[in-house]
Order: sequence, then C-alpha cells, then structure tokens
Amino acid sequence: MTSGTDLAPECLLAPPAGDGRPPLADVYSAFEPLRTAGWREIEIAAQPAASGLALPIRAYVNADDVDVVLIGGIHGREPAGVLAIARYIPRILEHGCALGMLVLPLLNPWGYLHHERYGPSGRA
Repeated sequence: MTSGTDLAPECLLAPPAGDGRPPLADVYSAFEPLRTAGWREIEIAAQPAASGLALPIRAYVNADDVDVVLIGGIHGREPAGVLAIARYIPRILEHGCALGMLVLPLLNPWGYLHHERYGPSGRA
C-alpha cells in the first residue's frame, strides 16, 4: 500500500511548475483503487529524488494476457496524460472486467516533479 510516509518527501509537495499539477503523492494514491480491486502493482523502476530516496515508477496489470496498454507521464512537462488516466480510474476498472490491461501511468516522476521533459539523466 502506498502512503505518504513510503514516499520521498518531495512527493508530498505541489510541484513548482505553476500549472496546478497535484503532488506526486496524490497522483500515486489515485491508482490505489486498481490495487484494491485486485490489480497487481509492480514497481518496474525508480528515479532518484533530491532527498536521496527514490521516485517509484509503477505498473498496474489485471491479467496475464494484456489487450490494452495505457501509458502516461513520459515527458514531465506534459502532465495531462497522467492526470487523465488518474481521473478515469473508474472507467479503467469497468473496462478491466472484459479486457486484460496494463497501466503505466507515470513513467517519468522526476520530470513531472521538476517540470522537465526528460528524466534526471537528460534523456528520454
């Protein structure tokens, strides 16, 4: 289970981008209903946080055979995909009853946090 205490402290603050994006902790918690509904939450990678902790990159999957893949948050300056996936969790759960789904909602949490297109290495 994800809680604010499991995350780097940077995740609890609103990013300074000035575009109204919510803190990473809020983004991560938006996907809790998937886990609660029995989807597997898999930490597939992590990016470094300034605090020395990590920013997790998570995947959610509901079946061994996947029909649909949803990806968001590749470019940190483009939070719309992440926020759209988070907003439509009820519909994802609904479609997940009939389809095998893999959801990768935030592939670049460092970029999201720093309003940078690429990750900490400067590459996609």
